[in-house]
Amino acid sequence: MTRVITGGTMRPTFPHRSARAIRSLAILSAAMLMAGFAGTGAQAQDMRNIANEKGSSERPYGETRGWTVSSGWIGQKFSYCAAERLIDGEPMRIGFDNAQWQLAVPYPAAKDYEGAITVDGRRWPASGSSDGKWTFVWLDLGMLDSLRNGREVIVDIKRASINKPLAGIAASITKVEECLTRRGNPPGGASAPQGQTPPVPMRQDQAMAPPQAAAPPPSASQRGAARVEEIAPNVFRVERTLSDGWSMFRFTSDRASRKPLQCMVFKMTGSEQGLRLGMDRATRSLTFGFMGDASATIQGNTRLTYWFDNDRASGASKPGYNFVELDTSEWLSITQPSTDMSVQDKLMSFQKITFSYSAEGKAKTASFPLKGSDSALKELFECVDH
Repeated sequence: MTRVITGGTMRPTFPHRSARAIRSLAILSAAMLMAGFAGTGAQAQDMRNIANEKGSSERPYGETRGWTVSSGWIGQKFSYCAAERLIDGEPMRIGFDNAQWQLAVPYPAAKDYEGAITVDGRRWPASGSSDGKWTFVWLDLGMLDSLRNGREVIVDIKRASINKPLAGIAASITKVEECLTRRGNPPGGASAPQGQTPPVPMRQDQAMAPPQAAAPPPSASQRGAARVEEIAPNVFRVERTLSDGWSMFRFTSDRASRKPLQCMVFKMTGSEQGLRLGMDRATRSLTFGFMGDASATIQGNTRLTYWFDNDRASGASKPGYNFVELDTSEWLSITQPSTDMSVQDKLMSFQKITFSYSAEGKAKTASFPLKGSDSALKELFECVDH
């Protein structure tokens, strides 16, 4: 349900810079952190709003989990892809233009928007723009990851807070990414005009490469029997058994498992107790976490301390949150950016990982063996790359 809460106060963000300048810095930071934006300098100057853009027309691309994805065009020039969902008759959009990701709501703000977004209790200062009808919040990679895994977002505009549920948003982001790689043309549709390059975020090893069909999953005879289950409309979970007690879930949007959404590996050590490792396909960030005693009762952000073997100096204390998987399972987790490989290396070389956390007013610990984690991570990377 959408609700508007009035009476809130706003704290100015970036008081000494214009929102346009902040957006330029955000674009540069995103390009440095995520190898990935394929836009040229000319494209970066050709920024577009993902809704109500003057002179634009939209073409339907596809649907997923209650979201409708469209591509935007200025004449014959491909401009953006965006996913929209109606909530109580009011739309919300998420998409990518020629420069960066945007979250859009039909509510007016100042031309240079400065406010905040809050996802499941985690708050970010935010900048953007408004055309007088829509407000466009410019998203950095941390915001995008949180929205992808979140349940609810609150957008602060002027003296109001707009609250929206995020059901299906992970699938919608994946569909937008697919739309971008196809230059806005749905499968089986006409190709884009010659010479047009999609403004699509991608990994450095894929930059400027033509889109390729996803490889089929390994056969049952190669790596254990695969079991396919439809867990939601157009969302399928493929389970495979790995070695040393590990398993893999590959989430796809088709039963043939050729359209991947997300991959994760996990090892269960008891009833609702286990370790999970996952990787975001777009940003290459690693999320590692667990199920443990009362971990699911934690709401919003918390503080997680972790270490390897019996060496507390080998770990760290970082912000944690309950990551909700596409099958609705919850894992108390930490997200490690792709620029930091330290945890990944330790997961593959140590024998045990221990987490310390607070739940139900008590200090708790949970330990998990890492035997077989090196091969499980290799399977995860292969799944993500395919």
